[in-house]
Amino acid sequence: MVNILGNEGSNGSYAMRGLRRLLSVPGVKLYIYGKKTSKPGRKLGHITATGRTVEEALVRAEKARKGFELTAVVTSEH
Repeated sequence: MVNILGNEGSNGSYAMRGLRRLLSVPGVKLYIYGKKTSKPGRKLGHITATGRTVEEALVRAEKARKGFELTAVVTSEH
């Protein structure tokens, strides 16, 4: 399991990028908790992975995480 945490300096709405890449890794599942705002270190979800061995599962989970990122959503106020 790999946690998805809010980025340093993030505080507010966020978007997820790289979902298609993440989900293309065999044996990987993504769990998002539905929190509307991100804060530094806040747990927003996690990735699980399966494999023939523990090592294979860990490699898959890390590969999936590297292709996925959270980005801040900038809103303009008028």
